[in-house]
Amino acid sequence: GIPGQVRPRGRRTVSVDDILFGYDIIFENRSLFNVQHWKGMVMLQNPSDAFAIQDFLWTEQPDVMIEFGTYYGGSAVFFAEIMAAYNPAAHVITIDPIEWRGAEVEATSSPLWGSMIHPIVGLPSDPAVRSRVERLLEEFGAKRVFINEDSSHNATEVLDNLVSYEHLIGPCGWMLVQDTKLSRLEASPGPLEASRAFLQRFPAYRVR
Repeated sequence: GIPGQVRPRGRRTVSVDDILFGYDIIFENRSLFNVQHWKGMVMLQNPSDAFAIQDFLWTEQPDVMIEFGTYYGGSAVFFAEIMAAYNPAAHVITIDPIEWRGAEVEATSSPLWGSMIHPIVGLPSDPAVRSRVERLLEEFGAKRVFINEDSSHNATEVLDNLVSYEHLIGPCGWMLVQDTKLSRLEASPGPLEASRAFLQRFPAYRVR
């Protein structure tokens, strides 16, 4: 849990962990991630997470983001627009085993889709998909790669994805594993366990 307590005036004392964990429970149980949009496009991101990621992008300025988990594509467009503002030659490679369609506003309507944003349908750990990503990175001449893991949240699949793409991260590169909270919310192995297993296998990485 997260240490600390707060006591609103005239109210009982509650722990910071209860507040934050309670927020996570409400967000997941009410599927609030399904009502997040960027310019009308379904985004499937916690707004706090999205804002933190855009701050990271603007600060560190990677050349390429590799996103595991496209869904309807709104997040890829959001991140691509941030990246285009600091580097018009940046790219987003977004990978999902399903080609999602039927949203009221399709991500394919973005002028960046297919030019700056490169969707790939398939499992990230599939050797054919990985080879395609490697060719794109070579084509782009990418030096600073950021991996954004937001796929199935299954511990085994998340670990497979991280291990499959670890070699593409250069010195001072970055990996983000989203939704580690699900291990606690669902009481089952998820992204947190995958992260820990990855760090055991690759101890040169550091948690920030």
